[in-house]
Amino acid sequence: MNYPAARGLLFDRDDAIAAVKPDGLLNGGIDKTSGSFFDEVPRGADLTMLIRILHDWSDEDCLRILQVCRAAAELGTALLVCEEILEPDPLRGRQTSYLVDAQMMVMFGSARERTLDEFTALLSASGFTTRRAIPTQSPFWIIEAIAV
Repeated sequence: MNYPAARGLLFDRDDAIAAVKPDGLLNGGIDKTSGSFFDEVPRGADLTMLIRILHDWSDEDCLRILQVCRAAAELGTALLVCEEILEPDPLRGRQTSYLVDAQMMVMFGSARERTLDEFTALLSASGFTTRRAIPTQSPFWIIEAIAV
């Protein structure tokens, strides 16, 4: 491990936390706790990651989740949002991204994929500023935001 002093915390629902095996916790480098990100998230993190979370929820629910994250974050704390980003022009975007978008709406009603501008607006309304969006070799991007 390059950073042996690094610590992590996996925060999820009770059933998800119960399913995590001890060998998945990096020999004690990762702790786990359960709760709801609609109510409260643990405080004191240097970095918070939301991986494939926001596309499951409506804009209103995303605002609530992000506001709870912001309430737990010190000024300047980083938030990484890992999501698929829709290209506003379907002729230029990944066709599978639009299929996933339709699937999310069918499965969850108001859940959906979003453009970078839509993510930036949600983050801004929640007390974060978007620093950058980093493409990966997968369909997912990493949006780096900072608590302001």
